[in-house]
Amino acid sequence: MLFLAVTLGFLVENQREHYIENHRAEILAISLYNDMRNDTADLNRILMWQKNKLNHIDSLLEIFQKRLTRNDTSFSVHLATMAFVNRFYQNRGTYEQLKNSGSLRYFNQTLVNRLQNFENILSEIRLREEAESYKLEQRIIPLVQETINYGFLYALLNNNPLPSLVYVSLVEPGKENLLRNQAIEIKIIGSRRFTLYTQLQDLAIEILVQLKKEYNIK
Repeated sequence: MLFLAVTLGFLVENQREHYIENHRAEILAISLYNDMRNDTADLNRILMWQKNKLNHIDSLLEIFQKRLTRNDTSFSVHLATMAFVNRFYQNRGTYEQLKNSGSLRYFNQTLVNRLQNFENILSEIRLREEAESYKLEQRIIPLVQETINYGFLYALLNNNPLPSLVYVSLVEPGKENLLRNQAIEIKIIGSRRFTLYTQLQDLAIEILVQLKKEYNIK
């Protein structure tokens, strides 16, 4: 009788712990789902912004190629836009909680692998964002400031009317070639970032679909 009572007590306690873990997993799954849904929204934003920047760089390179007059608004807008950098801001709250508390064990390995892959892609994105920011701050922005009315960048950043004063200074030998090479460099970096953002968005959607299916999230 004593053995039976101990066994039953063990089974009841084990079932209770199993119920608590399942309930905990459901709560975390919903929180993770909401974070990931917000991430996809921000990825949509950054992808649109990044595509727009790449289009501006392409237009800038076309102007260089055709050797049209640079004293116009379009050149200044394209060049100022090249000096922008934008970042993806991940909602990390739930994932950090999962890692720090060991709660990743509540989820199946396929989901865990996807979350870890998400982190790996994000780490590469962060490195490239930092690299682009450094290049812009140290090399490109000073060159842009010497070339056009820098008020264009301020106006674009703040959605203000473009300045009426338009001027372009390309009289120094080699400055035009330097600007063109810088534009190509930023295009290469930006194109790779666009690819990584797309991969991250696709993975985020896979995670959302899996969470929704496994935990009946409405």
